[in-house]
Amino acid sequence: MLFLPIAYTTTLLIAIVATEDSDDPTVYFKLSNKNGTLRMSSLPMSSDIQHIKIKGCRFDHIESNTFSKLPKLKKLEFEDNVIVQFPPRLFSSCSNLEILKFTHNIIEQGNPQIFADLPKVWRLDIKRTTIGNLYKNFFKGTLHLQYFECMSCTIHKIQQGTFDESRELSVINLANNAMRKFEFPALKNLEQINLSGNPLSEFNVTDIKQKCPNLWKIRLGGTRVSQEILNEFKNNNITVDS
Repeated sequence: MLFLPIAYTTTLLIAIVATEDSDDPTVYFKLSNKNGTLRMSSLPMSSDIQHIKIKGCRFDHIESNTFSKLPKLKKLEFEDNVIVQFPPRLFSSCSNLEILKFTHNIIEQGNPQIFADLPKVWRLDIKRTTIGNLYKNFFKGTLHLQYFECMSCTIHKIQQGTFDESRELSVINLANNAMRKFEFPALKNLEQINLSGNPLSEFNVTDIKQKCPNLWKIRLGGTRVSQEILNEFKNNNITVDS
């Protein structure tokens, strides 16, 4: 289950309402059951489009300028697709993109720079989508990310420095992956993190509290963390769901 901070900012709440639009064709476009190449001409040329959903497609190739003529695009979703290869910085031309979602996709050849240079993205959701491990510079230039979910993505490793440019992160969900070790990043705004369903066992709670002074909730269900460490979290005013 996902979770949001109790005192989530007004700006974020407004953004959620604004981007959960209706099927108004002037602002919303859905592309489904397509094969071959995804290119600029596959999408509407209307400069007013704010929300695109791509579902049930198989693309052997995506042209790097596919989204470059959509200046008002705020929300982009990929669901139940097979994508052979993503070009690097595919979304960097979407200067107003705020929310990016991937749900149940197969990406045969991912690119570590696909989520770089997204200056206005504050929410990134990735569920049941194989993207490989997370490496340094994964979010390079994506400076205002506040909510990151990467759930059931078979992640084994997150390289130190991955979140160096994402200082505004307040919620991280990494549930149901395959991590045996997780090094907490220094994120003073981090409030909640979900690490449940990973084969984790060791944490330095004192170090975590120093790196993440505003952390108040951690989910550790299905991990191998000892009762002693769970109690140490609680003694440091961090609520534990286990």
